[in-house]
Amino acid sequence: MQRAITFLTRTRGRNGTLDITDMLTYAYLFIGTMLMFGPVFWLVISSFKTQEELQRFPPRLLPYQAETVEIEGLRGERALFDVTLTDATNLVVGDMRVRLRDLTAQTFEFDFPDGSTVSITGGQTLTFEPDEDAGTDYRLVLADGTELPLNAESEIDLTTLEAPSDEVRMTNGTSSVTWQQGESLTVAVPDVEPYTLALDPTLTLRLAQGVGLNLINPERPGVSFDVPLNRRDAIEQVQFTLDNYVEGVESFDFIRYFANSVFVTTTATILTLIVNSMAAFALSKYEFPGRNAIFVLIISTLMVPLSVILVPVYLLIVSLGWNNQLIGVIIPTIATPTGVFLLRQYMLTIPDELIESARIDGASEWRIYLQIILPLAGPALAVLAIFSVMWRWNDFLWPKIVLTRSEVFTLQVGLESFQGDLTIQPHLILAMTVLTLLPITLVFGILQRYITTGIATTGMK
Repeated sequence: MQRAITFLTRTRGRNGTLDITDMLTYAYLFIGTMLMFGPVFWLVISSFKTQEELQRFPPRLLPYQAETVEIEGLRGERALFDVTLTDATNLVVGDMRVRLRDLTAQTFEFDFPDGSTVSITGGQTLTFEPDEDAGTDYRLVLADGTELPLNAESEIDLTTLEAPSDEVRMTNGTSSVTWQQGESLTVAVPDVEPYTLALDPTLTLRLAQGVGLNLINPERPGVSFDVPLNRRDAIEQVQFTLDNYVEGVESFDFIRYFANSVFVTTTATILTLIVNSMAAFALSKYEFPGRNAIFVLIISTLMVPLSVILVPVYLLIVSLGWNNQLIGVIIPTIATPTGVFLLRQYMLTIPDELIESARIDGASEWRIYLQIILPLAGPALAVLAIFSVMWRWNDFLWPKIVLTRSEVFTLQVGLESFQGDLTIQPHLILAMTVLTLLPITLVFGILQRYITTGIATTGMK
C-alpha cells in the first residue's frame, strides 16, 4: 500500500513541488475518471430517488425524501411542508373558506357554508353579501355582546359603532367567525372543533399534503390550507432506502427473469468458448488450403450490420421451432468473429514444438486441444469470457424478437415492462438496472487480472 501511495503521489518537480506536467497529468486523470465513472455513480445514486425526485428540475445529486406523517381517517402517509402564511393562502375549516387577502392589514373574506360572503377590510369595514335563497339570519356580535341583525347586503364602518370594536363576531347561528384585532381569527363550523389562527405574518405552520394545492393540519384533519406550490417548503432529508429495489423486485417476476438471463449467459458463454477456441485452434495450428481465406471471410463478417441478418436468422429459428425458447436466443450468438480473431492471434504465440512433442508422445488431437492449447490460452479465454458475458447479459434486441412469452423473458426484456405507452416508472427502471449490473461487475472483478495479460500478449510471437 505504501508503494502504491508513493507511486501515485510522486512528482516531476523538485522538493515535492508540482510541475506543469504533474498538473496536466492529474487533470487528465480526474477528467477521465469523471467521464468513466460519473454516469455509473449518477445511476447508482439516482436508483435510490423517488419518482417525484427524479422528475424534479433542476436535479439534485443526493436522494432526498420528504418527511411523512399518517393522518387519522386518510389513506397512506402524507408529505410534510413548512408554510408561512401569505396573502395567497386560504384557510378551510369544514365548509367555510377564509381568503387571507392581506394578513398584515388584516383583510379577510369569509365564505359561509350557505353561500353568503363576509369581508373584513383592515379591521375597519365589514361588508356582508348574503345568499338571497339561503334565508339565514345573520348577526354581527360586538365585544360587549351587542347584536346587529344582518339580513341584506350591507357595508358597516366598524369605527362608528358605539361598542368597542376590537373584537367582532359574525354568526348565522351555526357557523361563526370571531376576529380580534391584532391577535387572532377564530372560525367555528358544525361538526368541527373551532380553530384559532394567530394573525402573525411570520407564523410558520407544519402541514401535510392533501389533494392538489390543499395542505392539511396533521393535528386537526378538519382544518386545511390552500397554498400555492411556490409558497411551501418541503421538509426533506437525505435518505438512502431500498424501497425502489423492493418494489421493483415485487412488481415483476424478477427471480424467473434473472434465472433465464443466468442460464442464457452461462450456456452461451461456455458454447462460445468451445466453438471459437476450436475454430481458432484449427486456423492457427493446422496447415490446409484456404486457411487464410477462411480467416479473412470470418473477420469480414464484422462488416455485416446486425439488421441485415435479423430477418433470415429469425426465419431460420422459427422454422426450427425455437422461437419462444431460450435455445433460440443462445445458438445464433455462440460463433463470434471477434472471439475467433482474439483466440487465433493468441494461439499463434504458443510454440508449435509443444504440439509436435505431444504428437510424438502419442497424444491425440483432442488431447492436445484440451490439455495443451486450452490451458495455455487461459488469459485469452478469460478475456473472451468477459466479452461474452457482457454481450449476452446486456443483449436486448435479439431476445426481444425471439421471445414473446413472459415466462421466458430475460432481465433486459423484462425491464421493458416498467415502460408502457402511457406510463413510465423511472425509479424502478433505475433500481432494476443497477441490479442487472451486479453480475457483470462480479465477473469483471474475478477475471479482470486476465484482461491485460490476454490482450497484451495477443499476436506476439
